[in-house]
Amino acid sequence: MITSIFNIAQSSKIEQTNNKQYEKTMLNFSNESFYEQWKKTYGGSNIDVGYSVQQTNDNGYIVAGYTRSYGNISGRNIWLVKTDSSGNEIWNKTFGGNDDEEGESVQQTNDGGYIIAGYTKSFGAGMKDVILIKTDASGNQEWMKIFGGTNDEEGYSVQQTTDGGYIIAGATSSFATGGRDMWVIKTNTSGDAQWTRSIGGLQSDGAFSVQQTTDGGYILTGWTFSYGTGYLGSIWLVKIDELGYTQWHKVFGGTDADRGYAVQQTSDGGYIITGYTGSFGAGLYDLILIKTDESGNQTWMKTFGGTGRDYGNDVKQTTDGGYITVGYTLSYGSGGDDVWVIKTDTLGNEQYNATYGGTSSDVAYAVQQTNDGGYIICGHTLSFGAGVHDVWLIKITEETFLDIQNITAMPIIQETPGWVNISCCVLSSNNINNVTVNVTKPDDNYINQSMDNILGTDIFYLNNSYSLTGDYDYYIWVNTDNEQKSSNIFHFYIGSDYIYISLTPGWNLVTVPVDNGWYASDLVSNISGCSYVVKWDNVDQEFWIYVPGFPAFDFPLIPGHGYFVEMSNTGTLIMVDSPITSVNVSLKVSVNLIGWYHNQNTTASSILENISNCSSIIKWDQVVQDYWLYLPGYPAFDFVVTQGMGLFVDVDQESYWHGEG
Repeated sequence: MITSIFNIAQSSKIEQTNNKQYEKTMLNFSNESFYEQWKKTYGGSNIDVGYSVQQTNDNGYIVAGYTRSYGNISGRNIWLVKTDSSGNEIWNKTFGGNDDEEGESVQQTNDGGYIIAGYTKSFGAGMKDVILIKTDASGNQEWMKIFGGTNDEEGYSVQQTTDGGYIIAGATSSFATGGRDMWVIKTNTSGDAQWTRSIGGLQSDGAFSVQQTTDGGYILTGWTFSYGTGYLGSIWLVKIDELGYTQWHKVFGGTDADRGYAVQQTSDGGYIITGYTGSFGAGLYDLILIKTDESGNQTWMKTFGGTGRDYGNDVKQTTDGGYITVGYTLSYGSGGDDVWVIKTDTLGNEQYNATYGGTSSDVAYAVQQTNDGGYIICGHTLSFGAGVHDVWLIKITEETFLDIQNITAMPIIQETPGWVNISCCVLSSNNINNVTVNVTKPDDNYINQSMDNILGTDIFYLNNSYSLTGDYDYYIWVNTDNEQKSSNIFHFYIGSDYIYISLTPGWNLVTVPVDNGWYASDLVSNISGCSYVVKWDNVDQEFWIYVPGFPAFDFPLIPGHGYFVEMSNTGTLIMVDSPITSVNVSLKVSVNLIGWYHNQNTTASSILENISNCSSIIKWDQVVQDYWLYLPGYPAFDFVVTQGMGLFVDVDQESYWHGEG
């Protein structure tokens, strides 16, 4: 009966609550893989998108895109968001008029301010014009420039040049030879145009990305319908000199649609391009990486994808000579479009990849390697956040093998005063150093103990004893200078008055027998290895799940109620607050979930006899991960109920339970 009600698959990647999707494990781990450090969403109740991100001089981040939640809500406004190094918003600014504006590209400038390029429909001469906005370090506008004619123009990429001016790339219809041309604008430091160039043939051509090259010229990529073999458009790579005159151009693609979305000059003087291809690969569209020499001749080409639609939106060369590319995938992940991150070696061979997202549309548009060797990713999410789409920042790092194991503190519970012996071992393949074990004392100070490197290998070991006293919890964790990877918090307690509940890997059904005012989030933070907390709604007869990182779905722990907690390891819940002395639990017809809070044991039969119209009592066996049912008249199936145990009770009539049993 209960089994059909409560069936959370431990192998599933997504848990669903009230039509919201939550990510449990989205990474494809290998010996080296991506390690997610944090994710943040920004936005309101409407559509908010981030197209560009850069790490700033203070190790924070600057994001540009557009918002319909803030600013002039009659249309889209350019949105500039500044965060600290942990992704916490410091400030945001909107720019625009009564129509639509989008910020497509942002860069921090030499003076600490920011330059933004995009398009505007509120200002200028045409339907769409290129917009260039310069701000100070606080995001306050210093000047704005508009470029365009009577038709459509867009700016997709901007970079400050070595002379302090700016280079912008995009597309123009007003000044095109054909329907559309690549459009390149060079400005001085004040944003005034020094020269513009239209590059293209008789059909549609445009640029999505520009970068100044080591010779003072510029490299561009985008699309062309004027050249190449495909009538649906090809990837176009164009090299121009410092005055914007074409030196050479190359076309890549086949007979289907192919696009180049980002280009970067590589350390060998060549170029790396990403985008998508319909001409090659396995699916409808595949993410494509193309490496060329300094003359634009193809060195190699790689495609990545499945049977669905897979795009590459940005690419950067990494410090190891390989490449990081981001975009989105419909072939892999959780459903809908998912953010897709791929790391390759110098030859474009995949080393590892990861997807991030829920069941709705989640897309990455930009990536940059950060000062700590990790990566910052920018895009939008429809699966998470507050609105229709929210700006999404994801901070990841490459995780080399680091195994923190055998952490113990013995004895885990004892009377005051006492001695605790702490031991642990750390294994690494990354030449780590300065590994420490930290023990927090009641006054929030630390006991720091360095670990010994034994036998000259990357094996670090600690075995030490501490004299610790007081009615407090203590915590142990391990980290390294290189990766700052921490173990789970390990609880132990030395005191004179405590309640503790032992937990096993998998699901456990518990109650909190003390009056501490906890929420589900407190339970997670106080149990090492706790992944989820689940409550039972006896009105709607359904479960409600709390996942760490989603505070909107947090809930209070009510005295006398039971809760499921999922554990990734063996753990102990230690509580030192005042014990609960009375409860008042409303029982609805059908299934209810209560918790035994008394310090004296009882039996299932005794509780059943004290609840009117109760037809069964069910416990959860956390060892075998299954239910145990007691029915009246079957004494062989009766069981002992201990303090901290949660129980399902099935009643035929509404009533209240006051803790009798």
